[in-house]
This record gives sequence, structure tokens and C-alpha cells, in this order.
Amino acid sequence: MAKLQVVFGHDKTPIDIQISQRKKVGTDYDIFDIQNEYLPTYQALLLPAHEMMEEKTQAALTRSKPRDFYDIYFLLRSGLLDYKLRNQLGKVKEILIAKKVRFADELSLFLPRSMKPIADSFPKALLIELEKFL
Repeated sequence: MAKLQVVFGHDKTPIDIQISQRKKVGTDYDIFDIQNEYLPTYQALLLPAHEMMEEKTQAALTRSKPRDFYDIYFLLRSGLLDYKLRNQLGKVKEILIAKKVRFADELSLFLPRSMKPIADSFPKALLIELEKFL
């Protein structure tokens, strides 16, 4: 992980960059051009959407950190989760109900302030989305 701090005028903005060094299982990936006004255009190689959904679901089932559950919430709200994962999401729901975690405390560490109401409503917000999906 790289931790940078960018200064714009009097404001300091932290930037965290995480790069996975996991062994590649295949060569299948999606290529995206990243454009912005600060850097030249560059390409990002990303996991295909179906693999990313499977990995996010597996993380919620095994690691079960608040950010894993938030990822599931985000994917559900975005309509990105595949119905093939329905059985696994039922298990995610069971873990979520049994989990005794202060979600708001942990989620507020990485979510922007505008998402504070969502963090405060966890796990209820995710349970509502899971009910719609299941």
C-alpha cells in the first residue's frame, strides 16, 4: 500500500493506493482507460465483474469485516450482483444477523461524510437490500 498526501493550496488530501500482488489465476481482465485533468490517461486492468462479485461475496462469508458487508451493499444498490450468487447471499445474511460489530465506527473510517447516514444504519440498510434481492 502506498500512502500519499497531496497539497492543494492549504488543504492536504490523503490518497491510499492498494495494489494486489496475488497470483493471477487467468489472463481474463477488463481494461479501462482512466482519464483526469491531473495525470496523463492510463489504463487499469481490473477483475472481470463476475469474478469481482464472487470475491466480494467470498470475503463477506470468510473475513466478515464491516467493509466486506458494505461492498455487498454497494453492489446490491448498484444492481451489479448476479443472481447466481443468491445462495451465498443467504449465508451472508445469516452471518450479518449473528455478527456483533459496531458497523458505524468501522465504516466511518473509510466512507466519505456524505455516506454517514448509511454507515449509521448498518446492518439494517444491508438487510433491507438483501431482502429485496433474495
